[in-house]
Amino acid sequence: MSTQEKIILTLENVDQFLAENFDGMNFVSTMSDEKRMEVVTRAAEAREAGDMEKYDDIMGEIPLDPRVVLWDLVNPLLGMDFLAEGFNLADVDKAFGADWREKFEVNNGWV
Repeated sequence: MSTQEKIILTLENVDQFLAENFDGMNFVSTMSDEKRMEVVTRAAEAREAGDMEKYDDIMGEIPLDPRVVLWDLVNPLLGMDFLAEGFNLADVDKAFGADWREKFEVNNGWV
């Protein structure tokens, strides 16, 4: 792990951090709009067929919005363990670097 200083994220400062460090208006996802629509169509077909497990698996292919990931990190009920389970974090890697898990320290007020 790098010796760089950790960025402490809290419920109170995550929005400010994002405003200063993430340009959501100009961010280009790692998944094209065409591919995203293909995935959403397959997921809708699975849902219509009543296969919610397949639906969840397919929707997990879509990269999560980096903003949502940081908000989830500081949520006391979610956090890093929640995000490690079946989510595509490629856009988060692109936005904050592949080592973002080591860069951020979360202080959500829970011990």
